[in-house]
Amino acid sequence: MKKVVVFVSAPEAGEVREAIALSGAGRLGNYSSTVNHVHTGFGDSMRAIDEERIEFACDDDTFATIIDAINGIAPRYAAVESWNMDAFAR
Repeated sequence: MKKVVVFVSAPEAGEVREAIALSGAGRLGNYSSTVNHVHTGFGDSMRAIDEERIEFACDDDTFATIIDAINGIAPRYAAVESWNMDAFAR
């Protein structure tokens, strides 16, 4: 199982969340989709970017499919971070 965090521009966030859920992420217990998001932003003297942080868990087998779905929608501006949750299982 993987924990995944994706940063994506706000205008694309809804479509990315839907693609993540339809690709099989966020299935925990009785929930068919637990894809969470947090509104964030980045600013400097040149510009501010309105972005969202999307978090979810997925099986190792569906990870590549989910990343392909994200890249199909937001290939220019999707930063993905992931780690293996099995190391934390008891």
